[in-house]
Amino acid sequence: VEDSHSAASPGRQAADTPDRADTAAEEAGIKAIKAAPVMLTLLGDGIPVYRDKLDELLAVPYRIAPPHLSRQRAGALAVLAAQYLREGKTVPAAEHAPDYLRLSQAERERMEKEQRERMEKEQRECTEKEQRSRAETAPQGQQEKNRSAQQMNESQT
Repeated sequence: VEDSHSAASPGRQAADTPDRADTAAEEAGIKAIKAAPVMLTLLGDGIPVYRDKLDELLAVPYRIAPPHLSRQRAGALAVLAAQYLREGKTVPAAEHAPDYLRLSQAERERMEKEQRERMEKEQRECTEKEQRSRAETAPQGQQEKNRSAQQMNESQT
């Protein structure tokens, strides 16, 4: 997301779309965008996916970057870095850390697999428990049937 001024504007906020694993982070991002005092330009591969949600949630004026400008570029980062350097906004390399807005595809797939495996395990355990329960009650039920049959035979004779 960037303001409507130049790419190296000090007010620029680099962000992707609100496609985040963490709902609280998504809401915080939307709050920050809603508080923006300028026209916003939205860019990134998530914009088409979340266009309806953005239309619904954003109350500030915004525009969608044209396709040829809708992806992040290294040159834009270099211009922003130069601007930050002039302003004294620097971070030692050892302290630099990425701020990921969403889990990687591999992490999402791993979480889905783990959830699926947990559900399958719970289902197996439930099935095994039901089978044990039936096995334990089956002899009692069979004994009752035998007694009933015996009583019917005795009453008929």
